[in-house]
Amino acid sequence: FLAGIDLANYLKSLPGNLIDKIELIENPSSKYDAGGGGLVNIKLKKRRNLGLTGHLSSAYNMGQLFRHNQNIYLNQNTGKRNFYAIGSWGRDANLNTETIQRNFLINNSKAIIYSDHTYHTNSMTGQAGFDWTLSKKTSLGLMANLQHQASNSNNEFNTRYTLSLIHI
Repeated sequence: FLAGIDLANYLKSLPGNLIDKIELIENPSSKYDAGGGGLVNIKLKKRRNLGLTGHLSSAYNMGQLFRHNQNIYLNQNTGKRNFYAIGSWGRDANLNTETIQRNFLINNSKAIIYSDHTYHTNSMTGQAGFDWTLSKKTSLGLMANLQHQASNSNNEFNTRYTLSLIHI
C-alpha cells in the first residue's frame, strides 16, 4: 500500500514499458485495505526474456533551479526463477517568489515586500524481488520496497522591503 509522495516516487522509478495494465477500483472489496477510498492496481508485465536484461534512464530539467531523476531496472530470468531490482534517485528543487504591496490610505504611503523561498527534496526508492514458477498457474514470490526522502528548506526568506511616501 502506497500513498501520496511514496506513490509518486514509486511511479517515477517505474519505466513505462514494464506496466501491463492499470486498474482503477472505485469500491474495492474487503480483501483490499483501501482505507475507505479507491484503489489503483498496477500490474507489471511478466518478463519472458531469458538471461540478464536491464533499462537505464536519466532526466534533467533546468528552470531557475536544477532537477534530476535517474532510474535503473535489472532482471535476471533463468526460466523458472526470476530476480529483479528497480531503483530510482533524484533531486527536486523549487523556488517560490512572492510580491506583496500594501497601500496605506491614512498617510498616503505604501510598502512593497519581495520574498524568495527555495526548498530541495532528495529521494531514493528501490524494489527488489524474486519469483519462482512452480507450475503454469502457480508461482511463489517475495518482494521488498525501500523509500527514503530528505527535504532541505531555506526558511531564511530573502526578503526586501520598500517603503514609499506618496504626496498628492
